[in-house]
Formats: sequence, C-alpha cells, structure tokens
Amino acid sequence: MRIVDWNIHRRLPPWEYLINELDPDIALIQECSKLPKTLDSSKVIHTLAKDRKFGNAIYVKDAVWEELSIDTTRTGSLMVARVTTPKDESLVVINLYGLLESLHENPSRKLVHPGIHIALSELSYLLGGLTRPKYTNFVLAGDFNNDRRMDTHPTFGRKGKRTTNLMFDRVEDYRLQDCVKEYYPDSVQTYRHNTGNYFWQLDHMFASKKIFKNLNNLYIDNSDEVNRLSDHNPIVADFDI
Repeated sequence: MRIVDWNIHRRLPPWEYLINELDPDIALIQECSKLPKTLDSSKVIHTLAKDRKFGNAIYVKDAVWEELSIDTTRTGSLMVARVTTPKDESLVVINLYGLLESLHENPSRKLVHPGIHIALSELSYLLGGLTRPKYTNFVLAGDFNNDRRMDTHPTFGRKGKRTTNLMFDRVEDYRLQDCVKEYYPDSVQTYRHNTGNYFWQLDHMFASKKIFKNLNNLYIDNSDEVNRLSDHNPIVADFDI
C-alpha cells in the first residue's frame, strides 16, 4: 500500500502528477484550495481551514474507507480517516497541517507549534486506544511547518529551548515512529523557500509499531516536475499492509 504526503501549495496541477505518476493508494494533502472537477468525489474528502482559502484533503484510490469524526478546533488542518487495508485490517490515517497562527494577546507574533499541541491533545483518546472501536494501526503525516533543527538554528532565537523538539517528542510519545528518519537519518529537504536556501524538512510521516515494521521503502520526490508544481516535496512511502 502506497501512502503519499504532500503540501500542494494551493494548486490544481499537482493532482494530476499525484494520481498518474505517484499513484498512491492513500494521499494526505495539505494546502488544498479546491479539487479538480475530474476527481471522483467518492474517493476524496476536503475541508477548508477556518478563515483560510485552503485546507486538508484525504484521497483513497480503491479501498473501503470512511472519515472519522473527531471533536476538534482544528477543522481543515486536522483530518482523520479509517481505511481497510488489502490485508483486511483497519488503518487510521491522520492528516495534520501546522497552521501559522497569531496569538490573541500579541497579534503581531505568529506561531505553529501551539496549534499542533492542541491537535495532539484532541487525538489523545484515538492514539491512546481509548475510543470504541479501538484502533491500533496509525499513520500520522503532514506539513508540520517545523523541523527539529529550528531549536538550534540561529534565525529562530531559541537558544536553550526545546520548543520544536518537545513537539516532536510528544508525537513519538504516542509510540509513533519516524518513517522519514528511517531512510534519511540526517534529515532531508522537503521545502524550498523562495528567499532562503536552508534545506528544511517541514514534512513528516510517523507510523505505529506494526505499520512501521512493514515499511518497505520511502523516498522524497525531488524531481524537476515536482519542484515546478509545489514548494514542497512529497513523501512517498510503500508499506506491506
């Protein structure tokens, strides 16, 4: 089963490349402004984030699937679905986007990690196996707009702080393992800023133990075509599930 995670930068052309070239069984999409008219609506869900012209989408090629409703304040940036795998097991896929949001008490200051912490709290019952039915197989992926190296990078002013690493540690505290790190232990560029050249990895994919154990291959698509279509590179992961 192939799972692709990609921030498509609010454009329609990446959909054609996604479906025809990457050919995912499941795709977790961020910064999706609208869907192609040719896309079968039974294969995709799409919700705009509050006060934004973009949101998250989940695409499922052929499998039996359903959106899972969760009580969330992160509408459009947190989306969950249950998919039946070829081995007839339930897989819960979580599409998480790190919104850059203003603080009420300081509107000029915008941060990402508080919103992700809120989303993780809203997922705690699900990831902790406390829902009914209980789920144990998870893939959590998305554009977190965070890189562990931000805590030490000179432009972020976080000396002595673990702001970003605490967020990632919290993800892993749910016994989710870093799929990208398994293939790129020294990090990998997934985002290209038009005014900077630092090789940030803002896009991430984590999996629960059984799913991670069946990760057969993962790569970051940095082809010329992808670089033309979006400022993010897709994570392409193949699982034997």
